[in-house]
Amino acid sequence: MDGPATAVVVDAKKEESKEEARDRKRKEQKARTGAVASRWLRTPKVPLVDQVASRAPKEGPFSVLHACRASQMRVRVMTRHGRGIRGVCTGVVVAFDKHLNLLLRDVEEDYTVRLRHPDATHANPRLEHRRRTLEQAMLFGHAIVSVSLPTRGMDEVHANPR
Repeated sequence: MDGPATAVVVDAKKEESKEEARDRKRKEQKARTGAVASRWLRTPKVPLVDQVASRAPKEGPFSVLHACRASQMRVRVMTRHGRGIRGVCTGVVVAFDKHLNLLLRDVEEDYTVRLRHPDATHANPRLEHRRRTLEQAMLFGHAIVSVSLPTRGMDEVHANPR
């Protein structure tokens, strides 16, 4: 009977020595860095959207996007397709990056579509103006022509295209 009881005591000593070694390493690390790294004591993670926006430049034109994102202002984004201007999106900036890829929410999009019609010619195509509302939209930087702050007069003009 002494055999198993002795083994338990030896295992308990091993566990204590592991804990003591762990505590010693933490104390040494705290003395070196001033902080304790532990998988249980991690700092709260920053959301990915905030990480991407923080990496974008804060000077120049990007400073306006940073301000719009911080104050939840709506921006007007003019987009293009292969043959010219596609339309205008208006929404709140959620995130952006150095390539001017934009993530917008509560988006209103006014755009034109080239219709396939027998009467339409290549020189004189038939166009149809459309409007839609999206909960969220990702606009790629290569398709963005300009980004501006909307004004009241512009909203009325784009609501009633001629």
